[in-house]
Amino acid sequence: NADSYTLSVAGTFNNANYSVVRHTGTWTVNPADVVVTANGGGSIYGQSPANPGLSATGLQNGQSVAVLTGLSNSFGITNTTDAGDHTLSVVGTLTNGNYRVTRSDGTWTVNPADLIVTANGGSSIYGQSPTNPGLSATGLQNGQSVAVLTGLSNSFGITNATDAGDHTLSVVGTLTNGNYRVTRSDGTWTVNPADVIVTANGGSSIYGQSPTNPGFSATGLQNGQGVDVLTGLSNSFGITNTTGAGSHTLGVVGTLTNGNYRVTRSDG
Repeated sequence: NADSYTLSVAGTFNNANYSVVRHTGTWTVNPADVVVTANGGGSIYGQSPANPGLSATGLQNGQSVAVLTGLSNSFGITNTTDAGDHTLSVVGTLTNGNYRVTRSDGTWTVNPADLIVTANGGSSIYGQSPTNPGLSATGLQNGQSVAVLTGLSNSFGITNATDAGDHTLSVVGTLTNGNYRVTRSDGTWTVNPADVIVTANGGSSIYGQSPTNPGFSATGLQNGQGVDVLTGLSNSFGITNTTGAGSHTLGVVGTLTNGNYRVTRSDG
């Protein structure tokens, strides 16, 4: 072990020609220099890695770092440690006097966790004002919710005036939470046509008169719209001055070209 040792003149002197005076000497064993490094490494946010310990150069006699009693790695990485580079140090006081230590830091990198974020979809009926369905995600860590995905949102912009059909919803914005690396997935919102009952308006006239087409009326129109939006439809009215007296059925005819409505027809 490193220390100072007394050296003596030993033995029995057997030369009578001399008278011996003995003096002691000192031998000092100095501590060996050793460079001790806090081992680094890497993990993914949400993981709970094990302490990587220490390594050392300069150990003697085939010894391992186990002899460096009192020293440890400052490692404190847990599943909640933020993504990024974290410095690890050699801490503690060496209680083994055979070594003189130079300490060297290490680095532990916590990498962002991969995450798939989806713009939630859904459906509504033309004329309704639905709420934004937000986001969902797979791969969130530590029981977290999508609330931690700061900076991201659903591109949802569906209103009562949005035309019927399928509308793509996207994940937009820039993620400001460095603990995650995002893959974005689109969603679909379907606006279904509103149901409307269209009636061929009736009426009456006297034989010999030439009445005008009374058109049609509708219930279920949205957003304050009038029957003029029901493009492609008309009243089958064909009454003229020569039409015989009697009751005549009037129908709603034609093909609706406005995809925002689904029509049920009613005769007049």
